Amino acid sequence: MAAKGIGQNESTDVSKHAGWTDGKACCLTFLLSEQGDFKEQQNAIQELVVSRGHFCIFLTKYHPELNFIERYWSRVKWYARKECDGTIAGLKKTTDEALIKVVCDRALIRRYSRAAWRWVGAYQKVLYGVLGRAQIKVPPLCE
Repeated sequence: MAAKGIGQNESTDVSKHAGWTDGKACCLTFLLSEQGDFKEQQNAIQELVVSRGHFCIFLTKYHPELNFIERYWSRVKWYARKECDGTIAGLKKTTDEALIKVVCDRALIRRYSRAAWRWVGAYQKVLYGVLGRAQIKVPPLCE
């Protein structure tokens, strides 16, 4: 007899909120999420960044192509692996070199930024087809 549990004919999907039924909210979480002041409240990181005059933009999870800093870090790691002598001190030295002067100039950072914005544009156009390894339909980022 096969054991029962997750992965054996049982769904691991989280059920969606039923919303309003006969004038009653399905649960407290849904009821709170519908409150205006709850919707408008920024988290602590957003409040701190905005209070200092900057923009705070959270990118979607699992989409490093939308964040050009990921390409920059990839370049820093490439340089550190190439130049490191295999010691912790050597890793710190080569990482500092990569961050400060060696790896990325402004032109390369701009190129990474343009590539990320091209991905944003592609997602906003609701692409159909193969991107990477998966068949996906990408919803627009903003309405």
